[in-house]
Amino acid sequence: MQIAIAAIFAALAFVARAYIPAIPIVPPIVFDFRGFFVFSGAALVSLPFAVIIGVVSGLPASMPYVDIPSYALAAGVVSILSLKLKWWAIPFGPVVGVISASSILAYTGTLPFNVAVTTLMPRVIINTTLSLLFVWYLSSNRQLAGMLGIRVPDRAQGFRARLAMSILGTKH
Repeated sequence: MQIAIAAIFAALAFVARAYIPAIPIVPPIVFDFRGFFVFSGAALVSLPFAVIIGVVSGLPASMPYVDIPSYALAAGVVSILSLKLKWWAIPFGPVVGVISASSILAYTGTLPFNVAVTTLMPRVIINTTLSLLFVWYLSSNRQLAGMLGIRVPDRAQGFRARLAMSILGTKH
């Protein structure tokens, strides 16, 4: 099942970058929703499949020498941490990816490190927030996750139940 999940999210990330128009931020950096598919998919699969999602998402990029290693590294970190720390660990991977991409851009002389970090952060924040919401929803919907064959982080389920109980004013 992990192969199917990885294939779906890798294909969606590829399509999001290759065929959906990107919004320019500071040339050559653009905003696209590829990160949403990479981070969400990586949180649902094991490390090798997460790295494959990251690599495939970087193939259609205008600078694959930046995107492939950065997205592969970020996806790997998300996969490892989401397995160990659960769904709320997703933001750590994109931060590692931003540092990686910014370092490569600075090393190649494309953009200074601080400019690259500043311009990459808005897209990371948006895509990471969407990924967190998506994975949190999946983790709280055990029936849907079970149908998809996705591992369900217990802590997220407990968190959502405690949150609901606190809102409703009841104890469980």
